[in-house]
Amino acid sequence: MNFIKLGCTALAGLLVLLYIQPVLVWNNPNLYFFAGAGAVALYLSQALSKPEFDPRPTWTLALGIVLIAVGLLAPVLSGFSTMARTSLAGLPPVASETGLPALDVKKVPLVSRAVAVEVLKRKVAADATLRDEFVLGSPVKQAYQGQLVWVAPLEPKSIVSALFGKPAPAYAIVDAADAGSARLVKCDIAVSNRNFLGLDSRVWLRNPTLDVYGWYFELDDDGIPHWVGILTERKIGFRGYDVVGAVAIDVSTAKQTHYTRDQVPLWVNNKFPMELVAAQINAAGDLVNGLFDFKDDGKFELATGLNMVYFEGKPWYLGLLARVGEERIIEEVVLVDTQTKATRLVRLSGIADYEAARVLQSKSPYKGLRASNPVPYLVGGSPAYVASLADENGILRAFGLVSVKSGAVYAIAPTLQEAIERYSIRVRDVKAMMAHSNDYELTWLLPRKKMPHT
Repeated sequence: MNFIKLGCTALAGLLVLLYIQPVLVWNNPNLYFFAGAGAVALYLSQALSKPEFDPRPTWTLALGIVLIAVGLLAPVLSGFSTMARTSLAGLPPVASETGLPALDVKKVPLVSRAVAVEVLKRKVAADATLRDEFVLGSPVKQAYQGQLVWVAPLEPKSIVSALFGKPAPAYAIVDAADAGSARLVKCDIAVSNRNFLGLDSRVWLRNPTLDVYGWYFELDDDGIPHWVGILTERKIGFRGYDVVGAVAIDVSTAKQTHYTRDQVPLWVNNKFPMELVAAQINAAGDLVNGLFDFKDDGKFELATGLNMVYFEGKPWYLGLLARVGEERIIEEVVLVDTQTKATRLVRLSGIADYEAARVLQSKSPYKGLRASNPVPYLVGGSPAYVASLADENGILRAFGLVSVKSGAVYAIAPTLQEAIERYSIRVRDVKAMMAHSNDYELTWLLPRKKMPHT
């Protein structure tokens, strides 16, 4: 019985260790906070177990208080520098003159994540050898062979099979510009976060000082998939993390390859995770007036999340900046190189992307369609949002363009090329009308304002 009890205790301890493992990093403030809380709990347990409560402090209590103080004060004291915080985002002080990327119909990401999921699920369901045993994992957007694609691993339906590493025989992929390109690629995928030994634990057991920000299923240049973990260190405050490297885990053999920040290969498109970059941009906007100025005047933020686009032969994050409290109107576009984190700002006043989506959904002759995240491009020399419209089954039914300057100028058609042609005609007609009325300034242009970034 003692051996059974000992074994159960050891198993429970192992499960707890694997569960709390992400905080067991030397520069994670939670490590010290939880260790200190454990020491205080031990002191209270010992004190309360005596016939009479003895409130006298002990070394255990003192150690617990010191650890809690370190866990709380260290990030607080390191977070007072607004310059250090804003430098993480890398935003330049003024907008550049580079402008928006020109529209390339072969590169525009018309397939949203929701559409990609539906398309890839149908691809799996159409294969009789796969649909009963495997399901689609979480898709990751990335650049592969000069195109943006969505890639997702297949995973066993059975929890037990996944727990013990039953290999999935393929991964699914679809071009972000062509929903009809969905396909399955054969590959044994035995390693995943659903295994008993998760991805975080595999890295931590070998390198307990590393903090993994997130995991991404990415293809290398030869189409071989890897689990890529982005390694970060806390630099400022509680959440001021910066990338220090990456680890790639072979999905079949679990072999790990570690890279420093400068060694991360170009095929790793999520070297700077989108969520991390977005948080840093919003933090920079929140600190325009200083750390302790809580007024919203002059502050900026992303109107919506970042989107991955492809131009100049590489992937970029694209985001729309708006003043806090005025999210319906954007003032600048931010472009972030996914490999170097080099950042550009483009001056652009107009409606936000979700307003453009609302216009397309309300004006579409095909009712019940949902617009993908509209992306701004230069179309015929003027900025316009480009989006697709899909039904509830993820089937693309139409395509649309909306002027960034005004939702009153738009076009919707069954194909993207036809939508572009209709939009170009509409813009020419509006300009001709304005010229005829001797008003050479388009009335929907919004006043330009300079948005501070330092």
